[in-house]
Amino acid sequence: MPQNIDNSPKELNSLIKVIRMSPGFSLLVASSNNDNYRDKLIEKINGAFTKSTILEIKENGFADFTEFENHMASLSKQFSVIHVVNKGKRFYKDTWPDFYKGLNYHREKIAGENPVVIILWMRPEDVKDFALTAPDMWHWRSGVFDFELPVDQFWSLENADEIEKAKARCDEIILYLKVNPGIQNVLKASLHQELGELYYALGDYWNAEINILAALDFFIKKGEAARQESLYKMLESIKKVSTASTPFTKKVFEGIAEIMWMREEMSLAARVQQNMLPNKFPPFPHHREFDIYAKMAPAGMMGRVFYDYFFLDEIRLAFAVGDVQSSGILAALYMVKALTLFKTNALKYIDPGEYLKVLNNEFFKVKWENVSDHESFNLFYGVLNIKTGEVNYSCAGHPFPFIIRAIGEVEPIPSVEGINIGVFENFVYEVGKIQLGKDDIIFAFTDSIVNTVNPEGELFDTEGLIMYLEGRNKMSLKEIIEGLLAEIKVFAAGAPQADDITMLALRFN
Repeated sequence: MPQNIDNSPKELNSLIKVIRMSPGFSLLVASSNNDNYRDKLIEKINGAFTKSTILEIKENGFADFTEFENHMASLSKQFSVIHVVNKGKRFYKDTWPDFYKGLNYHREKIAGENPVVIILWMRPEDVKDFALTAPDMWHWRSGVFDFELPVDQFWSLENADEIEKAKARCDEIILYLKVNPGIQNVLKASLHQELGELYYALGDYWNAEINILAALDFFIKKGEAARQESLYKMLESIKKVSTASTPFTKKVFEGIAEIMWMREEMSLAARVQQNMLPNKFPPFPHHREFDIYAKMAPAGMMGRVFYDYFFLDEIRLAFAVGDVQSSGILAALYMVKALTLFKTNALKYIDPGEYLKVLNNEFFKVKWENVSDHESFNLFYGVLNIKTGEVNYSCAGHPFPFIIRAIGEVEPIPSVEGINIGVFENFVYEVGKIQLGKDDIIFAFTDSIVNTVNPEGELFDTEGLIMYLEGRNKMSLKEIIEGLLAEIKVFAAGAPQADDITMLALRFN
């Protein structure tokens, strides 16, 4: 048992109060970072409501949402509170893509006339996926209740029945790991973490340490070691109560201070990097001739893609989307340098082709020696006449944007010749010209969108992007961009974002 089950009494009491006051169908989200702790919270809640039950997705093994929907409808006739859990697995990744939307669209059929409250118990990392997958439901939800097991509270089992359950769960996880050697690292780390916590509760500190270190190895490689405070606390506790501590544990503790310092420094650098990009929308509220919205979503802490927009004079708006050709910290530094150089001389040149030629030559002057022979970045650069809707543009090796016409049709911008900035000096960039009509939209993007891959190895590709953009002409620019991010999440089926994403949408009014 944890030393104190009511470590979040206000949150728990608030959840119970919301359940009691619910007049009809309600969908609540509860977040817990520990499955054992979650089960104890459910027991506590169920003690306050006689008509409550637990529905475990994995054990029931529903074939599709219709089967789940029918089962929920039958349960709602018997119970007023239904806890939906997915033990040992991630909610978003291991359930079908339409799960959340189905709960939203079919809530009347599920609940009927019964005032049922459904509580989705998720891990913290799944809550963000939930918001992106079903943003419409996210707006009307009653809220998220966060229950995090404090790092100074660990499990110790004394009841014989609970000890047997813990041992059985350990055997189940060990068998699963043995027969599924190719499972994704994130799930493997989660299972090793659960094993570590269970062994700790059973007093088997040797196996507890081995599994905690196995989980930490994944987080260290992923660059998320500093977030795992509870695991470090548990290792520290093992050192105090057992001589089983391995030399590697000492090595981990010696390195964690440096890891956390590096993470803090990177976090500060990431904030500086993000603040270099304009992020106030609408940026020019007094200009009704156009609307603009953009977003950069880095795959890691820092990004290598960028966007920018600014006025060249009273009637010409410059806008750009770019992507540096490197990775890691070096890519982030390239991104800052590329963006800084891009803004330095832009106001001197109205012609996009002329400016990219100057930008390319200036980049050669400041390239870092002895760092990379292939330092470069690609860029789409356009200039909109806000009075006429004419757009002049040049492209330096970047994907060409699409136009969403006012009638909903999507067409590509005609290509022009241009190579990455930083490849050849004195390159002459071709200039293209398009005419925007009222309510036409330019949609610029990095190729990471069309290169998104799902677990079956299929690309989201250009066709998928066009299919998404078609008919979105009446939506706000923010809805188009945020909706596409959600669409990519669903397509990737829970796989982590592999590359940085940037999008910019510009509507001529």
